[in-house]
Amino acid sequence: MSHHRAAILLWSLLLTTFPGIPLFADIYYCEENGATVARNHPCKNSEKILEKKATASSPRFTPPPNLTPPEAPSGMPAAPKIPRNADQLRTLIIERGSLTKEDAELPYTLGVYYLNGQGGVRPDIREALRWLTTAGNLGHTGAQFHLGTIYQEGKGLPADPVEAERWYHRAADLGDPKAQNNLGLIYMAGAGVLSDFIIAHMWFSLAAQGGNSKGDSNRSLITRYMNADQIARAQDMAKNWRPRTP
Repeated sequence: MSHHRAAILLWSLLLTTFPGIPLFADIYYCEENGATVARNHPCKNSEKILEKKATASSPRFTPPPNLTPPEAPSGMPAAPKIPRNADQLRTLIIERGSLTKEDAELPYTLGVYYLNGQGGVRPDIREALRWLTTAGNLGHTGAQFHLGTIYQEGKGLPADPVEAERWYHRAADLGDPKAQNNLGLIYMAGAGVLSDFIIAHMWFSLAAQGGNSKGDSNRSLITRYMNADQIARAQDMAKNWRPRTP
């Protein structure tokens, strides 16, 4: 398979993987000259290429199942009990004043309440973004992953591939396998970044190492369109990668 055809195949897969991001128009491969063409190209023998799509990880927009977090390890302050009522939780956050990374579960849970319309409040994407961003800036990988998905899919606001990449990257850097898989898809597609199969392969590998089955499947998919040198470079990058400290 030619480089052009392989690239167009993968782009077509990702059109459905990233439904909220206008990545490309319908794209065809022209058998006459080997070029990438749009739907209205006059090439008579152009062929639309479709195949099984790559798979994105999806967040579960649910509050933590245990609203009273378990005891913290020795030497760490115990996380506060999280109210089931959004107004009470907001009051608790305000009363605590300056939040630390140990408090990140509080704004994260409040953000999920507003995202789902739970805890006695109606769904409010702006409030959800406000509190998830607060938690994300405190290093909460769940909040960072949710933010990546919201911006990727345009949940209640215009899709923003640059912001999606930024939040997925922050969670991936901290070792979140779901974010690593979705970041691999972003580099595979060139959504908000330049397309780079080597970096995509690295993130898929890290996701797979973290137990994410979708990362393993997507790594197998992208490997079909890379040469031995590219694969070796990606494997070396994954081997030398280290998670960032929040």
